[in-house]
Amino acid sequence: MKYYAGLDVSMKETFVCVVDQSGKKICDKRLPTDTKAIVAFFNNLNLDMELIGLESGSMSHWLTTELQSLGLRVKCIDARHIAAVLSVKINKTDRNDARGIADAMRCELYKEVKPKTRERISLMTLLN
Repeated sequence: MKYYAGLDVSMKETFVCVVDQSGKKICDKRLPTDTKAIVAFFNNLNLDMELIGLESGSMSHWLTTELQSLGLRVKCIDARHIAAVLSVKINKTDRNDARGIADAMRCELYKEVKPKTRERISLMTLLN
């Protein structure tokens, strides 16, 4: 069985939703936006995660690279593209967005964004 997750990330908290390959929701949870908490959540699930997705944004490049370095299969996806996918949902909440991202990962309805390197982020910070 394959499992997919969507993360709706904000500064303080992250909503996580996990679905199986048929689209059945396995679980959802609110976590602190902290790599250790997120990795511990997935490790405790003890599921072979096929793919984890999160929207591009101010924290996404950091979170994507950190989670990848800890062994999770994470993709950062284009926020504008996923916004169009999520716009068909009636109730826009962080929990529903996480579910929509998980479904988009499962159905391959996303456009991947490559995370910026630490060097590029540092350079951009200096230039601004």
